[in-house]
Amino acid sequence: IDSLSNSLLCLGRASGIISEDSDLLAYGCSQVLYKLDNVGNCDALTPASAAQALGVPPPPVGPAPEVALASVAALAGCDYTQGLQGVGVRVAVKLLREADWDSSAVLLRLASTGLPSAAGKLEEVRRAELLYSHQTVFCLETLRTCPLRPLEIQGCEEQSGQLDFLGPMLEEGLARSIAKAEVDPITGTPFHVGILYCSSG
Repeated sequence: IDSLSNSLLCLGRASGIISEDSDLLAYGCSQVLYKLDNVGNCDALTPASAAQALGVPPPPVGPAPEVALASVAALAGCDYTQGLQGVGVRVAVKLLREADWDSSAVLLRLASTGLPSAAGKLEEVRRAELLYSHQTVFCLETLRTCPLRPLEIQGCEEQSGQLDFLGPMLEEGLARSIAKAEVDPITGTPFHVGILYCSSG
């Protein structure tokens, strides 16, 4: 849902997202409204404003805001990682800044300085960062599945199935049928919609 929300914003099909989920900023959602109350008051955040609040330098000194936020989330803990013990958001920003925003360098450094388990997080963190940027979504303009953002990869990596975790690129007709709730996305079989009769007695 989060990646699709960002896709809708990029296509101009939505003006903002109302949520309490900070992960939306790591996906690159351009406008997220937090703490919305019943009279319309809220906190409006963008990836740039969130990154600035955390002390992430803007490009070209630092990475793109959503890229930085994805790395911070992956190290501190998010939907895709358990995070590192003792590493919260502020510590993650500090470690990334010291490593020139390279999460792999952060993990290898921690592994060599008393946190051996950090090296075992390399693949988990890499996957999380890729999911925030390139997760497969259904595009309402092309009516096909596509990456959230274009992904430059080496052919051997794609062919070996190492990117399957991003989600499948579905055949066009199947993708449309799933989007219309005509087909079960797990089994690929059509839904059989019956009529439910309720007795008033």
